[in-house]
Amino acid sequence: MHVRSRKWLAAKLAKKSPYKTVVVTHHAPSYQSLLEAKLIKEENLNQKLWRPVRRDESGLYRVSAYASDINHLIGCGSAHGSGVDFWLHGHIHERIQYVKFGTIVSCNPRGNYVDSRNGFDHSLVIDTTSELITTESNRE
Repeated sequence: MHVRSRKWLAAKLAKKSPYKTVVVTHHAPSYQSLLEAKLIKEENLNQKLWRPVRRDESGLYRVSAYASDINHLIGCGSAHGSGVDFWLHGHIHERIQYVKFGTIVSCNPRGNYVDSRNGFDHSLVIDTTSELITTESNRE
C-alpha cells in the first residue's frame, strides 16, 4: 500500500501546476521531522544501526512508525520548479516547522482532549499567496 501510494503521489507531483502545490499526509515525508521534534537522535538514522536488538533502546521504532524517507518527492511539482510549496503532516505529536528543498514542512497537531500539550498553535495560517506560513503573532 505504501509503495502504491508513493507512486500515485509521484505521478500527481510530476504534473506541473500554475498553482501552489500543497501536500497533506498523515506521516512525515522526511526523517528531518523526527529530528526537529527531538524524537530521535541524528546518529540513529544510520541504517547500519537498524538492528532489532537496538530497536527499543535507541527509539528506532519511531523512524518507520512516524516518517517515510520520501525526500525525492518534496522536490517535485510546484509551479516555481523548486518542489512542493507546502507539505503538512501529522502523527509526530509535536508542532514543528522547517524548510527542506525550498518546501515549508509543517506539523501542527492539536492532540487529544486529555493531553494537548504539544505546542498546538490555534493561530497558524497558511497563506498560499505568499512564501511564508504565518501566525497571528508574526503576521503584522
